[in-house]
Amino acid sequence: MNEKNIAVEGKGTIDLSGSSFMDFSRAFNQFEELSQLDKEQFEEVECKPICRPNQPILFYNCENINLSGISIIDSPCWTVCIHSSKYIKVHNIRIMNNLRVPNSDGIHLCSCENVVITDSFFTCGDDCVAISGITNWDKPCENIIVSNCIMQTRSAAVRMGHLDSKVKNVVASNLIILNSNRRIAIFANGKNGYVKSVTISNVIMTTKIFAGTWWGKGEPIVFASPE
Repeated sequence: MNEKNIAVEGKGTIDLSGSSFMDFSRAFNQFEELSQLDKEQFEEVECKPICRPNQPILFYNCENINLSGISIIDSPCWTVCIHSSKYIKVHNIRIMNNLRVPNSDGIHLCSCENVVITDSFFTCGDDCVAISGITNWDKPCENIIVSNCIMQTRSAAVRMGHLDSKVKNVVASNLIILNSNRRIAIFANGKNGYVKSVTISNVIMTTKIFAGTWWGKGEPIVFASPE
């Protein structure tokens, strides 16, 4: 919090032990078809958290953040949260979470500016990269590049916007999104929110519908607005 010139780099692994907070024998939500699923189908369903911690890695109001080379595994919740910060570089990292753990986002940017995420690998039970303003609705999340990444997710590979978030100037390019629930999601679905000036190019996508009550049903691109 309130720091400058932060680097987390190298070839090490940060194990967040998220699975120890989950009950994989129970579904997160009850739904009509649950009792009819076979074993393989049930193993696609969101598991039930027992008592899990909140976001394990958080940067708030920081400047010049550099994450490179590291692996972060088995998060119980949003893995890396960067709020109200600027000048952020994420390069060649791996975030690998259990795909049955709901809300296990990879990187969540909230009201940040000047961010570059490149050459990274994500396996997440929620959005791989989320761009929003949920901690400060008035401050835009802007000037974001997500490029040359491989992603697998039970929600969106790249999500832009949520409720009254203000998101602008986003480039998503050269992405491989495999075996995922959604690919690109744009949500300007609040009265005062917007998503604008977005460029998406050279994205390879494969979609799949998974058993359970996951977000989305195999849509390549989702747009949501109040109008």
